[in-house]
Amino acid sequence: MRLSSSGLRMRPREFDLADLLEKIAAPYRYRCGTRMRLSVHARPQIINSDPELLERAITNLLENALRHSSARRLMLIARLGEGRIRIWVVDDGRGMDEARAALAFEPFANAGQAGEVTGFGLGLPSARLIARELGGDLVLDRRVRKGCSFMLELPALPPSPALRTGQAPTDVEEPPCVAA
Repeated sequence: MRLSSSGLRMRPREFDLADLLEKIAAPYRYRCGTRMRLSVHARPQIINSDPELLERAITNLLENALRHSSARRLMLIARLGEGRIRIWVVDDGRGMDEARAALAFEPFANAGQAGEVTGFGLGLPSARLIARELGGDLVLDRRVRKGCSFMLELPALPPSPALRTGQAPTDVEEPPCVAA
C-alpha cells in the first residue's frame, strides 16, 4: 500500500533536522525515566523533506525499541553528507536472531517473544513504507555487537539558497557503536 492511497500526502519543506530529532526525543526521555538513557547525536542542519512523515517513521522506530529491546541505552543519531541523510535508532538490548530479523519488515509478523503482548507488528513495516515514500529506505543495520540498529536513509534535498549554511557536505559518518 502506498501512502498516497491511504490519504497521506507528502508535504516537503525546509526544517532543521536536529530540532526535529530533539522534539521527537523529548517525550521518550520522560517515558524512559531511569530505565533507559536516550541520547540524540545530530548537528543543526537545514534539510528539505516532510517533517511529519519523518517524525512518524522515527517514532515507530523508537516505539519498537522501547517495546522489544529491554535496552539500557537508546541512541538517535543523524548524519548528513554526499546528498544523503542517515538516521539510526540504536539500542543495546537483546537484538534479533536471524529468523526474527528476516520477518522484521513483514506486516503483522510480531517480533515479540512467546507469550509477550507486543502490538500488531506494523511499526517497522510502516516506517519502511514512509522511508520509501520519501525516496529512501529503512534497513536493519547488523553491525552492532549487542542490540539492534535500524538505519533510515533519505535523499538530502538541498535547502533553498537563502538557508544554506555555507558548509560543504561532509561524508556520511557511521554511527557510534553501542558499547557491549
